[in-house]
Amino acid sequence: MPIDPFLLLLLLHNNKLNVYFLKSIRQKVGSYKLKKRLRSVKRVKRMETFTSARSVGVLFNANNVDYYEPIHKFAGYLNRLGIKTRLWGVVDDKKIPDLYLMKSDIRIISQNDLSFFMEPSGHISDDFLDDTPDMLITVDFKNSFPVYYLSALSEAPFKVGSASKFDSCYDFLLKTDNPSPDFFLQSITDYLGKIKISKEFIAN
Repeated sequence: MPIDPFLLLLLLHNNKLNVYFLKSIRQKVGSYKLKKRLRSVKRVKRMETFTSARSVGVLFNANNVDYYEPIHKFAGYLNRLGIKTRLWGVVDDKKIPDLYLMKSDIRIISQNDLSFFMEPSGHISDDFLDDTPDMLITVDFKNSFPVYYLSALSEAPFKVGSASKFDSCYDFLLKTDNPSPDFFLQSITDYLGKIKISKEFIAN
């Protein structure tokens, strides 16, 4: 007699030895649901650089609080260029680190905002998806599924990210052997800060 998949999930949930396996199943179901949801997303792709973009969203894996400072400085650099920049972070914990609670320039999505299948939900996730910057830059070197979920659903015309197993949604990929936000963001600046795009190219 076949076992009901939801009963299997329940049994696994009560067995601490199978936490990793349970998380894997949850993520696979979440991936399936994401693919279905992506069918209704109508994104118009458009090449953007720091000379053409008027707004940038930076989404990052915020588990390591040391990531905040270089990302904050990067946002300050873009703002000085006249590019409106917003920061969004995803924490793999129910408790948001105190550092982020003291900052007014970042909005955090925690485990409290995830469904059982690891799908970000709630008003902060909705605000992220409602906000459509000219460029989305995703900083994640740990293959966070919730970070990928949000990046994939964003309708930003131009998406930038690092090469990983969750990189299918990006238009510009940067492969690096130095997985640090400082190096990654500096490399992006070197590439996208020097390219100029004609108005005719943007229109096409």
